[in-house]
Amino acid sequence: MSGNELNREENKETVNAFEADKSVNFAETENDMVVEAAETVKTDDFEESNKDESTLKTAMSETTKKLITGLIVGALAATLIFVGIYFGMLKNETLVTTKEGNITKEDLYQSLKDQSGKNQLKSMVYLKVLEGKYGYTKADADKAMKELQTQYGEQLESLIMQNGYSSLEEFKKSTNFKLNNLISKAARENTKITDDEINAYYAKLKPQIRASHILLETEEKANQILSRAKAGEDFAALAKENSVDTASATQGGDLGFFGQGQMVPEFETAAYKLKSGEISQIVKTEHGYHIIKLTDTKEKEPIENMKEEIKRVISESKNDDAAITKLLEKIIKEADVTVKDEFFKDILK
Repeated sequence: MSGNELNREENKETVNAFEADKSVNFAETENDMVVEAAETVKTDDFEESNKDESTLKTAMSETTKKLITGLIVGALAATLIFVGIYFGMLKNETLVTTKEGNITKEDLYQSLKDQSGKNQLKSMVYLKVLEGKYGYTKADADKAMKELQTQYGEQLESLIMQNGYSSLEEFKKSTNFKLNNLISKAARENTKITDDEINAYYAKLKPQIRASHILLETEEKANQILSRAKAGEDFAALAKENSVDTASATQGGDLGFFGQGQMVPEFETAAYKLKSGEISQIVKTEHGYHIIKLTDTKEKEPIENMKEEIKRVISESKNDDAAITKLLEKIIKEADVTVKDEFFKDILK
């Protein structure tokens, strides 16, 4: 797992991480939420496909997982419906001929409409209403992308490419990326956060640290490698030769900088107890047996520099599925949405 890929623990405490798992988790509620298409991609499959890259960190926030895994589904639906509408504007030409019968443009459009039309139109309604009410600029998109890049580092590009996007720029232009960010923006603007809450969060926030590790499958092997590391053998070389965390092993075990809530609890506790250059005893987690070396520590930034980020995290921690559902229902009701096509009449129910 790359040290830049952040994964937050689920709502343990207000100060547990920069991004709580309960944050704007609208994608989990099935028929009441917007991005239902995201649910067709199983998050278990996503996690399995990234097994080597998830050795250390806790599970990604469900919102981010569903955002990334759902993007390709949403993009496909959008493309298909656009094509269907395009075809529908033309005369009903024959696309395929067979001895048993022909397939026309109208046949294709009707099929696409039945399969994906409701989800896509629902997303379009929410997008139209939210963008009109809260606005969405290039600066908003750039800021949201920067946050993801900070959270997932070099891993972000590989994650989105696994889901059908050729570049970060294409990913940033996608409908679901925009919609997720608009819902987050709506939640933040409708959540009251006091200075006392911000100060309390900051007071308990630990500085970021940088560490390397060697992950072994057995305690016996870990003891052998630990003895060699303590005897003065090069830690990076030992990691490259022995660590089963293939992502960090190629970097000599380096995980980059990370903060609280980004690692599994046992790993985090042990790492924060170390002094610079110190090597830990064996640390057992659900992933195996770790040998950790602390390599650097950052000073905690002044609270003034972190207020916006802290407000975002606190806002997300306060907005669970029920809160987001209620907020979206209120926004849609205020927008006086009327669905005129009988086929789509139930999309907002």
